[in-house]
Amino acid sequence: MKIIAAFALSLAIPVVAAPATATESPAERQPLVAVTHHVGEFDRREVPYTATVRENFLNGPDGRPDASLVTIAYVRDGQIDPARPVIFAFNGGPGASSSPLHLNGIGPVIRDGETIRNNPSSLLDVADLVFIDPVGTGFSRNFTTAAGPRYWSRSGDVASVAAIIERWLKANGRETSPRYLMGESYGTVRAAYLLKDYQSRLHFDGVVQVAVVSARADADAGYLGDFPAMATTAWYWKKAGRGKTVAQAFEDAAAFAAAVLAPAYAKGAALSEVEKADIARRMAEMIGIPAETIATRNLRLSKDDFMFGVIADQGQRTGQLDTRVSAPLEGATRGAAGDPTMFGPGGLKRDGSGTIGIDEPDAPVEPDRPPTALERYFRETLKFDTPVRYYRGVNFDVNFAWDHEGSTDINAVVAQAMKDDPKLRLVWTGGYFDLSTPAYAARVGVAKAGVPADRTQEILVPGPHSAFEGDANKAVLAAALRRFVTRR
Repeated sequence: MKIIAAFALSLAIPVVAAPATATESPAERQPLVAVTHHVGEFDRREVPYTATVRENFLNGPDGRPDASLVTIAYVRDGQIDPARPVIFAFNGGPGASSSPLHLNGIGPVIRDGETIRNNPSSLLDVADLVFIDPVGTGFSRNFTTAAGPRYWSRSGDVASVAAIIERWLKANGRETSPRYLMGESYGTVRAAYLLKDYQSRLHFDGVVQVAVVSARADADAGYLGDFPAMATTAWYWKKAGRGKTVAQAFEDAAAFAAAVLAPAYAKGAALSEVEKADIARRMAEMIGIPAETIATRNLRLSKDDFMFGVIADQGQRTGQLDTRVSAPLEGATRGAAGDPTMFGPGGLKRDGSGTIGIDEPDAPVEPDRPPTALERYFRETLKFDTPVRYYRGVNFDVNFAWDHEGSTDINAVVAQAMKDDPKLRLVWTGGYFDLSTPAYAARVGVAKAGVPADRTQEILVPGPHSAFEGDANKAVLAAALRRFVTRR
């Protein structure tokens, strides 16, 4: 508990400040705050609300600001209702801003190409929303190179986010309000450790985990976890599963993984060639990869084996975060860095020239480019006049620098938190077309960890890693989450 106290005391008192200049040292000015008023329509109800974009300074060991962490809060107008829930939301990476959940999830507006429009599936009709951009993401920055590593670790990151949540609750008179965590991808790790280390202090009522990062006890657990996502992908590309729904393709493959594949893996060398050939044939019927290839791989297909094979007859490979995305096989990069979902055809080309801590005074100047729709929304609609030039949706320098402090099963962490607090509840969701954090791996992990089933809800949707992608998925998830936070 000492870490959060240090961060909490380091937060500078926020005031509405004059616009800062790019040459002004953070130590020479107050944190920026921008307050604007809006009206939106959510779940067919008109809701007036106030948006507050706040720059929170965090102090280093010398007591001077060494980083900023920006929050974007949306609060329904009117008298404060202590019973109204608050949702604190963040994405993952690590090194990712909150923009997917903010502007393509539960926020009051959606980024649709180069336009911003109302989000009818926002949860602002039933809960106030606070989006958190950790240090190094969005407009949040470390002010010195030395400061970055203090925040770019599992414990340092969690401590800074916990301090910001505590500060927001106190500053807004919401210390008795129900409060919920919502994390996506690595954000599920952040949420788990917020529960582990700070639940006794912050008292969360529930957690929403999107695209759960599940630890793999061994390689075979990984192959089993991936298999249903391969089946749904083959279904999508019409390579298997004809006559089924996507949910049926998933559940059939999940049942096969549990009843057939897992015992086959457990046999090891005792599995006969006849048994192997039969299982390979049945796998081929589900995932669209030739049985001979599957048998050659000893029934164990890697993500790359599948992504580079299932639509190879079309000269294409699939994505990983969204297996419905494709790109040419020729010149494609293997591994997560080759994912066309995020990086486009060919994948990420990293030449070693990246600099840790983009936008530091000594960092290379980023080339000029027009502002994005997201940046215009912050500056023009939310009136956030920050000296930071570009909003960083994903900072790969942060990702590469991250100290994960070992690998722990976060499902076990959540399970223990729920056992310690008999009122804590969980919703987890995943997309059928996510091969990065596959839903079946999460299902197995949640069950094996002993997460209390009577306080847990699973929601699977025909979507990618970002399960809120698409208006239909947003509507389904929003309806479920409205019930979750209002206890209806």
